[in-house]
Amino acid sequence: MDPRVEEAVARLRSAQDQGQIPPGANLPLAVEMLYGPVYYCHVLRKPVQDEETIADLVAHVLRALGAPGY
Repeated sequence: MDPRVEEAVARLRSAQDQGQIPPGANLPLAVEMLYGPVYYCHVLRKPVQDEETIADLVAHVLRALGAPGY
């Protein structure tokens, strides 16, 4: 696994340990869900997404993982 992906998975695992993400959530897949749109824009040379769009993306991923409050 790429070191950057490993770092992101570790951060999500920390959130999981604190009960912010349910046990059993597929954390590597969650990282792909978060990184995919960012890389897509980068490859197509689209402008960087604004904070609101990034916040919406994160909320959608957390909701998909079953995180409490999303």
